[in-house]
Amino acid sequence: MTVPFIDLKRFESGFLEQWKDKVSELSKNASFIGGEEVAQLESKLSEYTLKQYTVTCGNGTDAIQLALRAINVGKDDVVLVPNMTFWATFEAVVNVGAKPVTVDSDISDGGVCFKSLLKAIDKYEPTAVIIAHIYGWASNSLLKIREHCKIKNIPLIEDGAQCF
Repeated sequence: MTVPFIDLKRFESGFLEQWKDKVSELSKNASFIGGEEVAQLESKLSEYTLKQYTVTCGNGTDAIQLALRAINVGKDDVVLVPNMTFWATFEAVVNVGAKPVTVDSDISDGGVCFKSLLKAIDKYEPTAVIIAHIYGWASNSLLKIREHCKIKNIPLIEDGAQCF
């Protein structure tokens, strides 16, 4: 027996046909970058997150790099990253010239271990912290992480590529 990596047709009747039609339309109109669908997505994301501005990117690496550049992270800055994440979280830090330092994960939820994060903040005095909502899950310590970074005045970037 083979187990498919992902079986889109099992989720919703007619999904594959709708997907094919939408991809064909987007390709024909070359609206897969920008366009009405992207504007609608950004608008819905702004409503959902209660933020005035939302900008989508071509991929998560670009999004993290833009966030790092927006807070002036660059050459030789230290950025804490989770040790359990997609490689792009780490790569984005390297791409802006900063030094990634990994922080242990909490085995109970896959998020950053709060105690390990506190130790790493004290030891490395990072310019920024990145956490990843791996598999769309947030850390059980998310509110404590946000609060601690706010108190320490350390920008926190939340890699939410897998959230939605």
